[in-house]
Amino acid sequence: MGETRGQNLAGLKGERVRIRRTKRADLRHLARWWADHDVMAPLLCPEGIRMTPQEQDRWFRRWCETPGGSCAHYIIVDEHDSPIGEVDYHDLDDIHRRGWITLKIGERSLWGKGYAGDAAYTFCKYMFETLGVQELAIEVALTNSRGLAFWRKMGFVSYARGTDYVNMRLRAETFRDRPAGSFYRKKQR
Repeated sequence: MGETRGQNLAGLKGERVRIRRTKRADLRHLARWWADHDVMAPLLCPEGIRMTPQEQDRWFRRWCETPGGSCAHYIIVDEHDSPIGEVDYHDLDDIHRRGWITLKIGERSLWGKGYAGDAAYTFCKYMFETLGVQELAIEVALTNSRGLAFWRKMGFVSYARGTDYVNMRLRAETFRDRPAGSFYRKKQR
């Protein structure tokens, strides 16, 4: 698929965010976000995730040290180069040209300020245009009404449902056929 996966994303910029490869120093931000109930509950982890330093090390080696493969993890930084969230792709399927993404803004004070929309659009564009993915999917908790509305606004449509989640997908042609501003409302700075 497209260019080499896991490339250095130093140049991947949205209007307000930049997306870059996760560094070991980012583990302190991730550990804080993952332990936060409010951040993790919408991702079907209502108790949060707590990891020992050894578990963090194993996770980092799998997701971050080896570029390419079927998964990769990135940090979302704001205009001041401060880490504010994370995004990843996983279960990338070269045959069917599909993959799954996860995205969250971990800094709760920045929720509702347009960062998620900018990051989602920027990352989807990278996945479709650079990696050549034809379909992206995401799992959203049914109790996450804001998240469901957000992903619908981004162009994702529901295609499967479990007892506590809905799977949504966005196809490359849908993404290409819409102007950038139609995916999310641009927030005033």
